[in-house]
Amino acid sequence: MKNKYLELFENLSNRLDLYHNETKNQRYVQIMLERRLKSLPENEGDVYEPDKITRKIIYAIDKNVSLDDIDSKEAQQQINIRKIQKYLSDFVRTQMDSEILNRVGYIPVIKVESSRGGRGNEKAFWLDIEPVELLLPSEALEDEDSPDDYGEIIYVREHSSTIKPSILTRIFFKNGELKMYSPKGLLLTALMLISLLVDILIVLFAVLFIIFIKDLPSLSLTTALIILAFIPFAYMNFIWFFKPLHHLMTHRISKAPLLFANINTDNADIEMYKGADGYRIARITAFTSICPICTAPIELADGKPDQKQPLVGRCREAPHAHVYSFDRMTLKGYFSGHKGYLK
Repeated sequence: MKNKYLELFENLSNRLDLYHNETKNQRYVQIMLERRLKSLPENEGDVYEPDKITRKIIYAIDKNVSLDDIDSKEAQQQINIRKIQKYLSDFVRTQMDSEILNRVGYIPVIKVESSRGGRGNEKAFWLDIEPVELLLPSEALEDEDSPDDYGEIIYVREHSSTIKPSILTRIFFKNGELKMYSPKGLLLTALMLISLLVDILIVLFAVLFIIFIKDLPSLSLTTALIILAFIPFAYMNFIWFFKPLHHLMTHRISKAPLLFANINTDNADIEMYKGADGYRIARITAFTSICPICTAPIELADGKPDQKQPLVGRCREAPHAHVYSFDRMTLKGYFSGHKGYLK
């Protein structure tokens, strides 16, 4: 029988890699996972020896320095065990494979040693598992049709393999991801800047053409229309190519530019995160949820003109009435309308 600890921890590790972000709590969980997976046996499902770790050890690994160079007091100030526990609990509840959790009957948790602590002693903690029914708080057992449930949603980040790529995506992206400092990443950045320069030149040329059109008596109407046709081309290039990529650099997430989404794909987003090697990576994905009001799909869309946020979650059937905020780090959203709407 396969070790149930190994099965759960491997699935957790895969999901953390898929939903990678730069939060310290995720990094600390990954450090614990990497240590744990190195010494976990393949079989013997009931055998488990806890890999106890202290905040000082995690802090030294995270900083990539010797344990002797770490001040225990600084490590205690920087690492909050309760916040790590809460992060893992929220991640397991929203992002782990529910089929595996239900089949195994357990969930990953972080346990804390109760016999140590106090002045001069470091409290140890470790990864472990507990029965799956402990995953949900008691509030989650209330009636699903309760109006209180309408105010909050949980987003799901789709894997890039589920999104049909365009021809341009296949050229630049490998398995739905692109390292921004790779040759292809630098080429894409150069194309973005060149497209902006071309847009500026087109606009300047159009302005000069309109100013001096009277001095061109031999100019035919057809030629004039062809020249003026470059103006909408510049506008579409700016809106559909440069602007989304620029938002990606500044906001870390944007709707996928038109040229990066397959014509048969209704919804696609592009986000940026820092990989394990420290380099920025752009990833094709899609953030979706289910509208708790009408059960229609919720997809990310521009916040303007009715919302302040750059991106919000809009219900496909009621895009201006059923609107939710979007937090890429917690994958949570809250209803943006009046509270009385939900009564």
